[in-house]
Amino acid sequence: MKIDEIAGVSGKPGLYKIVKPGKRMIILESMTDGKKFPFYKVEKVSPLNRVSLFTLEGEMELPEVFYRMHSSEVEPVNYKSGDRELMGYLEQVLPEYDRESVYPSHVKKLIQWYGILRDAGFDFESLNPELKDDEQNQDDE
Repeated sequence: MKIDEIAGVSGKPGLYKIVKPGKRMIILESMTDGKKFPFYKVEKVSPLNRVSLFTLEGEMELPEVFYRMHSSEVEPVNYKSGDRELMGYLEQVLPEYDRESVYPSHVKKLIQWYGILRDAGFDFESLNPELKDDEQNQDDE
């Protein structure tokens, strides 16, 4: 399972595997209960590799944020925790996050998605930015 094969849907909880992309419709499978759903392209379906979190330096792609969460020694809080705990966790994992643009609701979804991926056995090491740089350098040669 690759990060670009997983999506979030605006207004829907959880994460979905992209089963069959199409021109007008996409078939997604819930990662929590395995049910399949058709979604039309007018609905906001966002592959996780195209989602970013605001930082003081600009934006950080979600795969890198997930890798930071994975490689951190800080234990994730429950996504149902209070705002102070959620933001405190993000502060420890990603101290350069933009405090003006990132809200507790964003962190709640981030932690919930991380938990879904972890429970599904996702390989977070595959998101290591250093490995991606090495792969890209090999492709360029």
